[in-house]
Amino acid sequence: MEAVLNKLREPSTWKGLGWLLVAIGAIPVGAIDGFMTAGVALVGVAEVIRSETK
Repeated sequence: MEAVLNKLREPSTWKGLGWLLVAIGAIPVGAIDGFMTAGVALVGVAEVIRSETK
């Protein structure tokens, strides 16, 4: 699970997902930056909410 969360924190992951959505025609080319911003914001919210264990 930690590996998945680490991957989701990388902006390149969100850009890659954005380009995949463009390739299948789900979103227009200009929406990638907005998609990436929303994804990074979502990860930020998750980080604020989750508790750390020691």
